[in-house]
Amino acid sequence: YQFIDSPDKFIKHFKDAMDLDNSTNSNLDDIYTIVNRKYNNITGRIRKDHPNITSDDERLIALLCAKYSTMSIAVLFNTTNLGTVYNKKSRLLKKLGTEMPLEQFIESYKNN
Repeated sequence: YQFIDSPDKFIKHFKDAMDLDNSTNSNLDDIYTIVNRKYNNITGRIRKDHPNITSDDERLIALLCAKYSTMSIAVLFNTTNLGTVYNKKSRLLKKLGTEMPLEQFIESYKNN
């Protein structure tokens, strides 16, 4: 609506918004790298023991390892629905085959 008389401004605004979305993946990758350096390749060690996890699962593990809140994780995964994050956590727990809380499972790998 605000760009109705200026399609060029709309296109620029749209492209800028898309660039912001692309930076989210870069931020996730940066956090992933930092966490793995700090905790001796924690996501790689978990993947070695549980080869069925995905790269999204590894990113989630890195965020939880860094103690990001569910709301922050939702933002970084580009969603406004907290249920999406809870579903990701639940599916990851099933893949890991553990009964303990996910955060506790991750802490056990941090200490190894």
